[in-house]
Amino acid sequence: HYPGESNAPEFFTLEGKCLRPSLKVHVVPIERTEAPPAILDPPWGPQPWPCVEFGYVHVQAAVAAKRQVLVSNESPVPGTWRLVHVAKTKANLPEIGKTLRELEAAGAVDEPNVFQFDIVGGILSGPSKPVRLYTTLHSADKAESNDLKGNLVHFEPMELKLGPALPHAIPHDDSWRFEPQRLVVTFKPEKYFLYKSHFRIQVDGAKHVDFVCQGCGSYDEEDDAGEIIEA
Repeated sequence: HYPGESNAPEFFTLEGKCLRPSLKVHVVPIERTEAPPAILDPPWGPQPWPCVEFGYVHVQAAVAAKRQVLVSNESPVPGTWRLVHVAKTKANLPEIGKTLRELEAAGAVDEPNVFQFDIVGGILSGPSKPVRLYTTLHSADKAESNDLKGNLVHFEPMELKLGPALPHAIPHDDSWRFEPQRLVVTFKPEKYFLYKSHFRIQVDGAKHVDFVCQGCGSYDEEDDAGEIIEA
């Protein structure tokens, strides 16, 4: 009771929090054997959207070129999302002062049909389990450091599988609900063009998430990735 008279008023302070879903996109990288491409954005510019890069793919490839994207929810509020395509807008670029990315975007073809997704919507519970990534060499990302000889070394985050050697607790019955949503993107070019499309994950009652898919069609036989058969 409040100290003092028995009939004295008592006051309580209530605090409420309004939460909404917060989705994030993680592009699952692949091992690269070639040198990393040049950084097209200046260091003082805004951060670019996550990019799903396919490189050169044969227009009649025997094996489909596929990449994976992880969508996680950082909020405890379930998020209802759907994938949509954002049409390319024609920008009047100045004759002087164009960046390399602006020149590339101006010459690219916006054809979303060449990028096929296995899942285009759903409900993502949260908070999602953290995406386990580790670092390896030969990366197109901006993470970099110097080796013993002073040369610039690039690093790339790779997906780290949870194996029996890593300690982990016994999973709950509904732990699968909090796994990040995995999207498989298939690139099927039609001609020898640079394809670049802008996609958006719209979330009901929350902020959307943008990312880019790009790849270049090719007629060279060396760009047709064949199946690897072990001896």
